[in-house]
Amino acid sequence: MGAESTRAARLGENGDVLEFAINDKCASGTGVFLDAMARLMGVALEEMGPLSLTSTSDLAYSSTCVVFARHEVLAYLRRGVPRSAVLAGACNALANRVHAMLRKVGVEEEFVISGGIARNPGVVRRLEQKLKVTARIHEHPQLVGALGAALFARDLAARQGSRRSGPS
Repeated sequence: MGAESTRAARLGENGDVLEFAINDKCASGTGVFLDAMARLMGVALEEMGPLSLTSTSDLAYSSTCVVFARHEVLAYLRRGVPRSAVLAGACNALANRVHAMLRKVGVEEEFVISGGIARNPGVVRRLEQKLKVTARIHEHPQLVGALGAALFARDLAARQGSRRSGPS
């Protein structure tokens, strides 16, 4: 779950991709959505998740499109809706969008979230509640994708090197 895209994959026992889905609409379901909502409300992105968890509101957004959601946020704020409730609504909107993707690929008991959004406890907790599964999250989830790519490249280079250095 990253800044510009969110992907869901179900892997087999040997790591093969069995099912895959990606967000299909602009910034909906991404960190860009959360960033825009946090900036609009004058809240640091790092504070968004914890503040959203202080609300018991079930505030709903009718859209996860950043442009339309901005209008909803402003309308809520003009009506005096508490900032924590508006933030909770934003986290819930993103969790709903990701939940729909995850239903398409299927969720197992071993559930991992990587990417920067995994650092937002408001989104993570809401997603866990919807899935009834506890997510496994690395202490630096925003680095997991880059680390995986580096390990893949290392293994690929080792395989190609062993082919080149074999008998002629």
